[in-house]
Amino acid sequence: MADMTRRRQVGGVELATNGGTGAGWAASPTTSFSPYTPVATSESAVWQDADGKNVYEKAASYGGRLPIPRQRKRPPPSSFTELIQQNADIIPPIVYTLLSCWTRFYNIGKANVVVWDEAHFGKFGSHYIKRDFYFDVHPPLGKMLVGLAGVLSGYDGNYEFKSGEVYPASVPFVAMRVMLAMFGVAMVPLAWFTAVELHMSRRACHLVTLMVLCDLAWICISRFILLDSMLICFTFSTVFCMAKFNNQQWKPFSFDWWTWLSLTGLSIGCVCSVKWVGLFATALVGAYTVEDLWERFGDLKMPPRIYLKHWIARGLCLIVLPMLVYMASFKMHFMILNRSGSGDSQMSSLFQANLEGNDFKNNPLEVAIGSRVTLKNVGYGGGLLHSHVQAYPVGSLQQQVTCYHYKDDNNNFDILRAWGQPEYRDTEPIQLLKDGDIIRLSHGPTKRNIHGHSIAAPVTKENYEISGYGNATVGDHNDHWQVEIVDDIILGNKRKVPAVRSLTTRIRFKHVANACYMRAANAVLPPWGFKQVEVSCDKENNPKDQHTYWNVESHWNSRMPSGDQKLYNSPFLSDFWHLNVAMMTSNNALVPDPDKEDILASLPAEWPWLHTGLRMCGWGDNQVKYYLLGNPVVWWGGSISLILSLFALVVYLLRMQRQYTDWKPGEWEHFLYVGKVAFIGWCLHFAPFLIMGRVTYLHHYLPTLWFAVIMMGHMLDHFFFTARRLNERVKWSVFIVFAGAIVGVFWWFRGIAFGIDGPIGNHQGLLWRKFLQPAANKHLFPIALKDFEEYLLFTEHAVENLYFVVWLRDYTSAFNAYMSMPAEPLDDREIAAGRLVLLFTRALATFFDTSSNLALNLPHALVVPVRDIAEQSSLSSPEVLNEAHEYVREMLKESLKRFLKKSYGNSDTNRSWFAYVNGWMATIAMVGITIVGIFLGWPRATRLACYPILVLAISTIFASRHGMCLGIFAFADSRQLRPFELAAPRFSNAVAIPLPPTPYKEQHQLDTPRSLVNDPIQLANPDSFTMASELEEGTASTVHYKLDPVKRLVGEKRASSTEGHRSSSSDEKTKYLYTASFIPAASPEGYMTATASETTHTNETGSPFIFDFDTLPAFYPIPSSSHGTHVAPSKPFSFHSRRSRSVKSIDIKSMTTDLHGATVFSHSSPVFTELAKVSDPIVVRSQWEIFTRSLLYGTSIATLTMVVLMAAPYPPRVRH
Repeated sequence: MADMTRRRQVGGVELATNGGTGAGWAASPTTSFSPYTPVATSESAVWQDADGKNVYEKAASYGGRLPIPRQRKRPPPSSFTELIQQNADIIPPIVYTLLSCWTRFYNIGKANVVVWDEAHFGKFGSHYIKRDFYFDVHPPLGKMLVGLAGVLSGYDGNYEFKSGEVYPASVPFVAMRVMLAMFGVAMVPLAWFTAVELHMSRRACHLVTLMVLCDLAWICISRFILLDSMLICFTFSTVFCMAKFNNQQWKPFSFDWWTWLSLTGLSIGCVCSVKWVGLFATALVGAYTVEDLWERFGDLKMPPRIYLKHWIARGLCLIVLPMLVYMASFKMHFMILNRSGSGDSQMSSLFQANLEGNDFKNNPLEVAIGSRVTLKNVGYGGGLLHSHVQAYPVGSLQQQVTCYHYKDDNNNFDILRAWGQPEYRDTEPIQLLKDGDIIRLSHGPTKRNIHGHSIAAPVTKENYEISGYGNATVGDHNDHWQVEIVDDIILGNKRKVPAVRSLTTRIRFKHVANACYMRAANAVLPPWGFKQVEVSCDKENNPKDQHTYWNVESHWNSRMPSGDQKLYNSPFLSDFWHLNVAMMTSNNALVPDPDKEDILASLPAEWPWLHTGLRMCGWGDNQVKYYLLGNPVVWWGGSISLILSLFALVVYLLRMQRQYTDWKPGEWEHFLYVGKVAFIGWCLHFAPFLIMGRVTYLHHYLPTLWFAVIMMGHMLDHFFFTARRLNERVKWSVFIVFAGAIVGVFWWFRGIAFGIDGPIGNHQGLLWRKFLQPAANKHLFPIALKDFEEYLLFTEHAVENLYFVVWLRDYTSAFNAYMSMPAEPLDDREIAAGRLVLLFTRALATFFDTSSNLALNLPHALVVPVRDIAEQSSLSSPEVLNEAHEYVREMLKESLKRFLKKSYGNSDTNRSWFAYVNGWMATIAMVGITIVGIFLGWPRATRLACYPILVLAISTIFASRHGMCLGIFAFADSRQLRPFELAAPRFSNAVAIPLPPTPYKEQHQLDTPRSLVNDPIQLANPDSFTMASELEEGTASTVHYKLDPVKRLVGEKRASSTEGHRSSSSDEKTKYLYTASFIPAASPEGYMTATASETTHTNETGSPFIFDFDTLPAFYPIPSSSHGTHVAPSKPFSFHSRRSRSVKSIDIKSMTTDLHGATVFSHSSPVFTELAKVSDPIVVRSQWEIFTRSLLYGTSIATLTMVVLMAAPYPPRVRH
């Protein structure tokens, strides 16, 4: 293995660094551009100056790092060629910068509409121009730069930036985009200089820069009015400055050393001031600094005074300076936004009083009985005490009391005396509100009293509910609250506060009867409470709990004079801290909504492999379309390089343990240094997204990608460009292949970044991602909700899970609509409540009755509470089904994964397992044969013969796990028939399958179920039809002709026969359905994400539901034969029993008959069975993608495995 010994090659010159103790992060300070001459010796290369002296002979003091020799002044160039040669280090970044301008500016104004998050950040820029205060979850620096771009381009700030709206001529959006795209332009030269500072070879520097230049995601995100280009640019600058500072370590405390250390801190402050994701870059610099100081701690030659100076310098430049930059951005934010705006209520009342246009400064200073006030919760993120006419659907059923973050008349409350005391009159002397006073809080618009009682709060169950009850004449002792003064910001502790003051005095409200305290701790109510903050009564008396503190914000009392504005000064540090806590609270609230799938969101695990893109705008035929998706060569190459780096590290450590010499002095330290920067930087940026609860999108990975790019350049540099065993031809070949692939893929997919015109169907070559998730409705036709229903119905026999989720979605929407109805007229509310009771009762009988054919497969512990709560309350909230809903959703997600695999694969479960096992057997056999060959002394060429079979075997393993049989794929675009397709006849005849009478029909006088004329299957498929004439004539029977599902799927023309299948009974009223008619047959774009009002239609009862109990399939129409032949059944088929299934799994064992003796489908098709031609281009392309991806994985793993096996030396006995 000694032949793996290698030497660094910098700037095309082979050298080995002598000396240098820069272990770990500290790289050897070699440089690619130096006039000194390397002199080759038998051991190493020695750098000598003009006098023949070794310039690296003496290391720098206190640190052991090697000084970079001073370069001699070059004579002026005498020709153009010499000019190019002398400036070879600056010409490439200049050229790349010009190319970057083209990629970032070309057709930047092609889309003249508001694209994606321009709707947010463009609007924030407008606030800075108009100087209106607003609130956002991100720090202000990036948005101030957006506002600055608007000012410089002549924008007046009066545009609303509505998503998808065409920009008016008065908005210079192109100029604003160009200015912000400059950050994207700056990324490219920063990439070049960072690679140089990391001492990569010239070829590696070019490749790293090309990857940044040609990545489609970085290009696309840089071309709009967004913050991401600034965030990524400052991340690049942080890494560059850190690398530059590391190269100055040989001369500590010099001017250059201080300069780059300070610039590193400045970059940290800027990146954190754009988005908090910049904290990950801060952590990278922190890790580097800690290790560097630890290394210096072990330097016994360094005096303690010098070591202490290193700590102080880093503390000042890397902690204090970034904090000052971060705080300065907020100071400018407060200074610019000095007018009252939409974000006022997120700040303290004192802060709002200092905004222009705010009337708080006109508040009467002291609060009295009879005053009308608004009460703000002092806790961070707290809102205004609020109430509205809607009632709680649980608990007391009285009027809701909440916290609301926006100004509204429903925030107004009157301070009145307790019951039993004289009623307040305007003519009586003013009575100031003091500590210990017992009062009532009367809601201004509704006159309800803020009421407490010993009923559990709807969300925080350990606290009591607070509600609105009674009026000016009706009430009881539960309306009484005692005022407790905490302190006053101006006057100090409570002993110095004679009476409650507006804005400055902090008070608590103690419920007299229950001895609990009014509290608002950011617990969010369900949709029936409009997701406002819950207000409850805390039984624990915690005087330091700021969520029980309140202050008077607005104050109206015509009998009292206005206050003095000088008393309302708000300190900057308090405002700074308050805003940051509010930002953090709001950021943590950005969690995925379980009731609404976000089609743009993605999981972090999908990012490194480009599993999911991000659609940035509308997808109409006449719209310019942008799709955020990276260059696969860059993204996949970076991800593979990260894995390869760990593999290489383990191999080198093992070889070191066995005393192999693979490195010259300084090379191992350099390898570790660049690897740590790349790998630790990637982990610090990526790992937090795996654990955070907020919703995530693909653009969150873009800063992380930079470290994967560095690692890819580092691995290529290490294994190819500086490998001593490879000649220049091989190195140039590798470089040209990778550079060509990067540029070629960029050029092919450039439309997704520059804008796609016309129908998307005209750009089939750009259809990169097909294997998508129908759960999030990211799928393409023909994968639709109807297909999923058929899969659950015929394959997994668990269609009740889907029906329950759809029903609960509609029931929740209708329940929220009922809760939003005004109290009058009462008849409308009673009618709506009656419909909800009926629907909930039917759902209980359908999904929670064990005798029902559609009973959910739930644990007994989840079923019993639902039935008990339903019996106790006439009108049940959807919240009682939350636990059951979550349980069903998890089962449904697992079904979706299996459905997806079966839909886009070409083999069923049995054949996939057959291929999977055979793939593993072939893999083990090939590896075993190669290992045996090593001990038998086979030459490497003989071992290499196993490589093609190993590639095929590993590719088969990956393909089979995605439902792909390479044998089927190799010969035709076909797939195996599914079990229910094998059982179906080639031309189905009409089969009468009657639905049983609904027990609720007579009891509740429901209208008759809608006819099959409205069945979406028939409307979408003209070959599937109903005898509509009989329906119109009112004849005794209807016949539904359900044709061959295989022929329907592959799109072949079918014929049908109606002969001999008319029902002879004239009084038999039946319905014939295979699936629920309310499930759309076509791909329902936005179905699972839209609101009920957007996707529903009104049924015969007038309720806004798409769900219809009367069209649910009461029986499985599942005749089956193992040979695919079929005879029409003579009797209906009932659902098979599901009680024997595991609660944790939806999969069932293959069954042949149900409890009634009826034949049912097998769970999977046989290993060898007939095939169906796949004619849909989406499925064809999906199968091609599975094949190519499996082949890529198989080739990569087989190559790595074979490299290890080929590198293994002969055993000693074989050598002799």
